Amino acid sequence: ANSCTHNASHHPCNSIAMKLRHLEEALSEISTFTAPIAALEQYPTSAHLAAAMLHTISSTFDDLAGRSVLDLGCGGGILALGSSLLG
Repeated sequence: ANSCTHNASHHPCNSIAMKLRHLEEALSEISTFTAPIAALEQYPTSAHLAAAMLHTISSTFDDLAGRSVLDLGCGGGILALGSSLLG
């Protein structure tokens, strides 16, 4: 669950031009597996990697805003949550 402590109305994640460090900070607050099971292919994506990928998609290709994103991985949904933060 996201336990972000930012004021919701002034949340840095609500900006389309969100900075990479703000995205990584927000994603680092999302809980992940405490004991992933390799047989179930539960590989958590780090906040750093997710933020870098999503920020590149958003800022370089402008390919997230206003789109629906389906995260079909076996992790904690960090890519879907990060996509939502970016709009």
